[in-house]
Amino acid sequence: MNKSGQETETKQTSFIPNSFCTPNEFVDQLMHLLQPNEWVVLSFVCRHIFGWKDKIASRTAAISLSMLKDGFTTEKGEHYHGCGLSHPAIVTALNSLTKYNILEKEGDATQKGQKYHIPEDDEKIDYAGLQQRISDKASANQKRTAKARGVINDKRLGGQSDQLVVSPTNHQELVPLTKGGQSDQHNHKHIKPSQNQDIPKPKVSEKQQTKQPSKDQCLKDALAIYWQGASPHEATGYTGQLSARVGHVWIKHLKIDVITAEQYIKIARSIVPFVEWMHDAYPGIHGKLRNLDGFEDYYREFVSLDGKPKPKTRDSDYVVEDSDDSNTWLDFADMVA
Repeated sequence: MNKSGQETETKQTSFIPNSFCTPNEFVDQLMHLLQPNEWVVLSFVCRHIFGWKDKIASRTAAISLSMLKDGFTTEKGEHYHGCGLSHPAIVTALNSLTKYNILEKEGDATQKGQKYHIPEDDEKIDYAGLQQRISDKASANQKRTAKARGVINDKRLGGQSDQLVVSPTNHQELVPLTKGGQSDQHNHKHIKPSQNQDIPKPKVSEKQQTKQPSKDQCLKDALAIYWQGASPHEATGYTGQLSARVGHVWIKHLKIDVITAEQYIKIARSIVPFVEWMHDAYPGIHGKLRNLDGFEDYYREFVSLDGKPKPKTRDSDYVVEDSDDSNTWLDFADMVA
C-alpha cells in the first residue's frame, strides 16, 4: 500500500526468494586462501546442495564433471548452466577442495556423478595446509624472480660492446725472412703500449650498423626466461615461434592487423601470470608441452579470462610480484590499451 492508501503490486525478484545459503565461514575465513577456480567450483557445489530443499539437511549431492562443465536440464526443460571452467581446471579444483577437507567424497562415482558432502564442522578444513600452500608459492615466486633478475642483470652487464678487444704486446714474433729479405718480424702486428697507437676497429657492414631489435624482442625475452627457463641470449628459433603464436592470439582477440612495439611490451608482461595460471589450472603440463598448437590453445584460454588481475611490473623489467593490493594489479585492458 502506498502513501495514498492504494494497494500496490509487489514486484517479484529472483535474487532473494530464489537464493541459496553460503556458510559465512567460507567467505570470511576460507575464500582468501583459495585459488579463483577453487572458489568457483565450491560456489557451484554450494548452489546445488544448499539450493535444493531435499539436499539441505544431508548437505550432500551427486555432482558430475559434465554437470560442472556444461550444466544440466531438468525434466521440466529448465536449464542450469555450468561453472564456466574447462574440464582439467574443474578436476584440479575438486582435487584441492577434497585434499584440504573443504569437500568430502562419499562412496564411488556413479553415472549420476560423485557424491560430495559439505562438512558440518569447519574445524575439519586444513587451514594450516592452505596457509602453507600460499607460503610455498610465495617462496617459489621469490626464487623465480631472483633467478630472472640475475639473468637480466647478466644480459645488461655483458655484451655491451661489439668491438674486438686487442691486447697490446711487445713480444717479437720471429719468422723466416720474407722473400725480399727486409724483415724478420711481423712489424705490422707488433704493437707496443708505449706507442699509443690507435687499435683499428673491425669492419662492420652497413646492415649490421643499422640492425635494430625486433618489435617483439621483449616478448621473446620473457618467453625465454619464464616459459623456457633460459636466458635471452639462449633463445632459439622455437622462441620466435612461441612469440608469433602469442602475437596471433592477440591479433585475433583485439581484432587488429598489426601489434605495435608498445603493445608487445605490455603483452610481454602477461607471460609470468600465464605461467602461474598454467601451474594452477593444468599442473605438470608446462614442462611437457612441446606442441605449438597446444601452447597457443592454452594461451588463448588464458587471454579469454578478461579482467583477470595481473600484478604490475617493477623497475621496467618483466619481473612481477604478487600483491594483495588491488590498486597495483594490471588487467588486460591496461595491458593492450
